This record gives sequence, structure tokens and C-alpha cells, in this order.
Amino acid sequence: MIDAAIKPEIFQSPYEKLVEDKARERGNSEEEIVLSDLSHTSGWKLIVDEMDAIISELEGSLATQMEAGASFEDIGRSAVVKEIVKSYIIRIKNKTNDAAEAVRGEK
Repeated sequence: MIDAAIKPEIFQSPYEKLVEDKARERGNSEEEIVLSDLSHTSGWKLIVDEMDAIISELEGSLATQMEAGASFEDIGRSAVVKEIVKSYIIRIKNKTNDAAEAVRGEK
């Protein structure tokens, strides 16, 4: 009886291995390498699209509040929350894109 599931080897092309080895030689962190790998997946594109949609929804909800005649206090509070959430989302995108640039020399 097997006590643990057999984990498949993750396929990595020789090119990817070379890129990662060179990145390690240059002193890139494992975090940068992992984020760089992530940034080149279709899943990352889907996540970025979702982040952009969330930012658009935040912008739209603030406009809706203003159109509905919300108080300045409520609008101000919503604007602050919107900017905080937006800055966190942008920070995630930038960190991943910066890692890709650092590891692969992309612009």
C-alpha cells in the first residue's frame, strides 16, 4: 500500500532550465525565478485580466456612488479604500513583471 501520492515531475524545457540557471548565477532569488515562471503562463494572463476587471469595477462603483448622491464622507471613504486596493493589485502585477524582467532581461 502506498502512503503518499506520487508527485509527477514538472516538465521543464532545456531552455527554461538554462534561463533559471543563468538567473541563479546572476544572483536572482528563487522568488524572482518562480514569479518569472508564473508571468509566462496563460494562468497569469487570466489573473491579470481579473485584476484589471476588479480595478475597473472599483472605479465604476465610486462613480455610481457619486451619481447616487452619496455624502462626501462616504465618497471619500470609498475613494480611499479603492486606492488602497488598487495599489495592492498594482503592486502584485509589478512585482511579478519586475521579476520576469530581472530573470529574463525583458523590458
